Amino acid sequence: EHPIDHVDYHKKKIDYNKCCELYKQFYTPNNMIISVVSNLPFTQIQKYIKSSYFNTKRTNHLSNVPQMNHQLMPQKDIQYQLTKKMGVSNSSIMIGFRICGYEDKNKHLLNLIKQAIGQTMSGRLKHILREEKALVYSTYIDTQFYEKFGSLTFVAQTETKNVIISNTSGVLPIIIRIINDLINTGLTVQEINNAKGNIQGDKLLELQSVSNQAQHNVEEVLFNENLKNVIEFKNIFESCYKNINKPQVHKIIKQYFKAKNMSVCIVGDTIPSIEEVKKICSHIRS
Repeated sequence: EHPIDHVDYHKKKIDYNKCCELYKQFYTPNNMIISVVSNLPFTQIQKYIKSSYFNTKRTNHLSNVPQMNHQLMPQKDIQYQLTKKMGVSNSSIMIGFRICGYEDKNKHLLNLIKQAIGQTMSGRLKHILREEKALVYSTYIDTQFYEKFGSLTFVAQTETKNVIISNTSGVLPIIIRIINDLINTGLTVQEINNAKGNIQGDKLLELQSVSNQAQHNVEEVLFNENLKNVIEFKNIFESCYKNINKPQVHKIIKQYFKAKNMSVCIVGDTIPSIEEVKKICSHIRS
């Protein structure tokens, strides 16, 4: 999907034969899931697939089978990555936390936190950093869920001078303060109810797209070891979000928003010193 052979940090060209080996190892019918949302009869879809390449018998014949490592090295404290990138006019700040994998039911609580804090103009992140302080061009929270683990990341793009104005002022100190407020008091009942309403509305709109349903189905089957855990797209809100309450949300925040789960990345033409960044981020109460 992405051109990776000419990126600056690749000092050596990617080996063509190794790419072919990986393709032959993993892109086989026994590793594939085909998700179809259609008004065509299922028997007709089966007929198409059986006569296609996907029904071709292929064996994995490679001797050196690549091993997939699903373990992360544990951290004892916050990890930092400050990168100077010449020529960029603005700075990007990311503060990420290690969280659960796709199959864990906690992912719905984490998605609700993302919605409540970082997705709407009334959420704390945008309200404080954009509306109140006018410090950022954009800011949001992103969640990613993989087979065994995931990430929740606070993201902000700002002018370099606004990254750190003082120990208590600037984009980085304010995001740290927002995270600490979440750790101390969690979300308000109003924030939770607003997030639920937004999620319910989003899911109703997404139901109109067969692409959304097809993607949901294939991910549910791919990542759920137990197919009994698969939830139909139309039932996601009722099953996963409707009954979430404040104590559940606060418990999850305190579980994952910890220094030992946290990484901080700043990229810009001019970056603050590591000492400044560490001093501000050390205020995380976990």
